[in-house]
Amino acid sequence: MIGYADVCGTYRKVIWLLTALLGASHAASGQFANARNRFPGTGYRHYVAFDNSSLLSFAPPPRNPRTAIGSTEERSAAAEKSAASKVRILNGGEDLQTVLDSFAGTNVDVTIVLSPGYVYNKPLVLRNRPNNNWITVTSAHSFDPSVRVSPNDAANMPKLIASGSDPAVMTDQTLPPGADHPGAGHHYRLIGLEITTTAPLNWNLVLLGTTKETTVADLPHDIYIGNSYIHGASSGEMVRGIMVDGGNIEIQSNYISGFKSTFMEANAIGFFNCTSNFDIENNYLEAAAENLIVDGAGETILNLVPQNITIKHNYFYKPLEWRNLNPAVYVKNLLEFKNGNGIVVDSNIFENNWAQNQNGTAVLFTVRTTGGQNPLNTVSGVHFTNNIVRHAAQGVVMAAYDDLSGLPATSMVRSSDYTIDNNLFDDLSANEYAPGAFAVCFQIAGPPSNLKVTNNTCRYASGERRQPFGLWLVGATTLFGTTFTNNNFNAEIGGDGRYGPDVLRIQPNSTPPSFARTNVIDERNPAWRERWDEAIRGIMLRPASSSGAAESRLIATEQQIKAGTYHK
Repeated sequence: MIGYADVCGTYRKVIWLLTALLGASHAASGQFANARNRFPGTGYRHYVAFDNSSLLSFAPPPRNPRTAIGSTEERSAAAEKSAASKVRILNGGEDLQTVLDSFAGTNVDVTIVLSPGYVYNKPLVLRNRPNNNWITVTSAHSFDPSVRVSPNDAANMPKLIASGSDPAVMTDQTLPPGADHPGAGHHYRLIGLEITTTAPLNWNLVLLGTTKETTVADLPHDIYIGNSYIHGASSGEMVRGIMVDGGNIEIQSNYISGFKSTFMEANAIGFFNCTSNFDIENNYLEAAAENLIVDGAGETILNLVPQNITIKHNYFYKPLEWRNLNPAVYVKNLLEFKNGNGIVVDSNIFENNWAQNQNGTAVLFTVRTTGGQNPLNTVSGVHFTNNIVRHAAQGVVMAAYDDLSGLPATSMVRSSDYTIDNNLFDDLSANEYAPGAFAVCFQIAGPPSNLKVTNNTCRYASGERRQPFGLWLVGATTLFGTTFTNNNFNAEIGGDGRYGPDVLRIQPNSTPPSFARTNVIDERNPAWRERWDEAIRGIMLRPASSSGAAESRLIATEQQIKAGTYHK
């Protein structure tokens, strides 16, 4: 094998070889045309050298600043020690699992390249390995990691097809796991693949973990899924696109669709036993129950709280035609957090949610503790910013404690540190999405301590039969460091058993809320309007105001986020 210095002298041989294998037109325009490709999650730019075999060696120059999401400095340093990387171009008749397993003991990065016509219809197992080198399974077609794929890209993707209820891709499911932790598959990338099923029932198309782990050592980690089209069959019970147990997971620029079920909650992505560092960026996420859920009700590793979760530039969507399916499918929320700390939800579009199996709330931050078994669970450190929520019965629900745990609040962790800033809630309607109920922009129980709600705009459908509420406080609310500033609620404010400024009355030994006069409410009862003006002199009681979200800036980015081309 030759070194990096010999690249120029062998460049023509490389192009000749790749042209023969992949087709002249693809070699001229695809990811190998310039004899280099940067794979997401590494920060390496690979340069081709020719070694006169079916393996091509890649020798990386100094790494640029981009590293795998969530990678520690120690792992990055270990990756730097790789002397070379290899590419294996798979022939049509070769078995993908056999080739993947053949690299289990290697200590260099490996890329397995599949042609767009390649089809694999057995579960592909991502096994635990002794080394931290990356193994990438990718299409021969070039995809820009910053641009979301769509169903139109399927012709350029190899296909991994689940022919039954088992996954198309999974980590080792050996139970009990044993001392060698077979399920802890790590350092894999899946790029530019179509992952689907032909079966009438599929539980998880991509299954990372077993949901039965009892120790962190059993969890998968360092896995990247990018530029892939992951979708259920056109009919049948399609339960989940990607199920995640583990840590250091990046899911970027994918199109994940068609997940719905008549007998249980279906998700595009579901997180369960999870540790830290998750980046969900620039995906289309379509599912009937919760499009994305971070679940605190199903962990088997007790009191494990996921840390550092970033969700940005995604398009969350439920097709309205699913409202009329017969039999009906489970419908709940667009985004739900039952557990997590250090949560960033920024610059996403959330569209369409209606009351079916719940009350039509788009976004939930409501901690759950598995019936009190995980009292350390929390939903804290939340930054919900620069999002657009359209066409739902309710906007956001927040809770300080698990009200279903059966535990006293003093034995649980109070959720805390919320920033809800510069979001637009548009077409909130009970008439359309939850007949007989109220449209509510913010519903708060507890609330979480150090809650700051600033610069948000709430808009409601015209002609609502029941008066909407911009803010509804549930139960005997004890307010700790709560701030409401510059919000355009455009509706009344209320709570259980109290209305008008009485909604802000505090419980003994609690901190009074800060409710600035720059908040806009729409109190239509003259008596309550007078009391509001007495309680907060100068509060704006009409919707016409400069308070609220920076709507023009949010709307200017909306179509780019929906299309998957937004870059910030």
